Amino acid sequence: MGKAAELAKKRLQEEKIYTENLRDRLIKGILGSAEEVYLHGHPTKRLPGNVAARIFGVEGESVLMELDRRGIAASTGSACASKNLEPSHVLAAIGLNEIERHGVIQLSLCRYSTKDDVDYLMSVLPEITKKLRDLSPVWKFRDRLDELYKHGEP
Repeated sequence: MGKAAELAKKRLQEEKIYTENLRDRLIKGILGSAEEVYLHGHPTKRLPGNVAARIFGVEGESVLMELDRRGIAASTGSACASKNLEPSHVLAAIGLNEIERHGVIQLSLCRYSTKDDVDYLMSVLPEITKKLRDLSPVWKFRDRLDELYKHGEP
């Protein structure tokens, strides 16, 4: 156990830098993948392998299913959320409305993640976003959401 801890400590800084570089590449790619995509949290003052983003006008669960079909694992909500489908109370606490909370995805990276993994995700995410937005009434009526909320329609 002691030797394992010693080896892990030796690699820690190198792995942190490696993972941060992948994370930064992923953040840049996600933010450039479509309009109305938002990063949650500070771009660099965050865990090395964590990216949380919101894709407005899509359901996070639908994004997960599409990613899963392509061999990519992800999650929705916040890191503090349970396994139910209710939007995270943490995301509500930071001021997101119900529609916004449903579009959050969480991605994790580690020392086994590669540049090719990130590039593959970025090659499929725009297509997934477009496909789901084409089906989304939230996306279709995004310019009228405030008006619809005032009348209690959604």
